[in-house]
Amino acid sequence: MIPARWDLEADVVVIGSGAMGIPAAIRARDAGASVIVIDTNYEVGGHALVSGGNVALGGGTSVQKKYGIEDSPDILFRDLTD
Repeated sequence: MIPARWDLEADVVVIGSGAMGIPAAIRARDAGASVIVIDTNYEVGGHALVSGGNVALGGGTSVQKKYGIEDSPDILFRDLTD
């Protein structure tokens, strides 16, 4: 068997195309870096897509406030990164 060969180069390599990987890749690209995103899946989305059936649309939306759900962008960020 011939070993796998890698001949691509980039300034930044992002591992994972989830809730943190894609924004990191966009930020790096906006700063002028060449970027490669590597993921184990064929589609983007990461583990946030299958986090126990919950869809993270938080950050303190009007619907959350209506139902007394305390949330904020900081809490949402911690939920996705902890």
